[in-house]
Amino acid sequence: MIMVTGAQGQLASRTLQELAARGTPALGGSRTPAAVQRRLDFDDRASLDLTGVSTLVLVSAGYAEDDRVLARHRAVLGAALRDGVGHVVYTSLTGAGDHLGFALAHRATERLVRDSGLTWTILRNGLYAERSPRGSGTGSSGASAPTSYGCSADRSPWRRRPPPRCGRSGRRSVRNPRGGTVGP
Repeated sequence: MIMVTGAQGQLASRTLQELAARGTPALGGSRTPAAVQRRLDFDDRASLDLTGVSTLVLVSAGYAEDDRVLARHRAVLGAALRDGVGHVVYTSLTGAGDHLGFALAHRATERLVRDSGLTWTILRNGLYAERSPRGSGTGSSGASAPTSYGCSADRSPWRRRPPPRCGRSGRRSVRNPRGGTVGP
């Protein structure tokens, strides 16, 4: 079964909707779970029960100082190893996102995921495009190609191709010899 963390958030809830529409068994995990979700609070290690989860979609652990976010991510990755999760999908920044204030925690989490011993996929989606003023890209022309939350959910690894309404980037997935994938 797939578990998506942060189930009450925009990206995770849309991802869960997409999975349900396809008939793919999935479960949401949240600090404040709905009736059909599992309580999963990264600050409460006793709640980190990933029993029966084959794929963990790790949506970043929320707003906090970098050390706090990394401690949360480290805790859930430890639980994933303990409980036999086979694959971790981490939602991270686009390749050009290093100028953002929260990039450090994402890049450090990518290293944690890569070094975890689990197979992994790192999504380089435009998750934070909604927060940027239109046309404020990083290229010399100022062009950007933001991706919405819906398109980020549609680009998830369980979908073979993004729907036509979503923008496409020139990036390609990069396969890691240990079984991980870095992709758009």
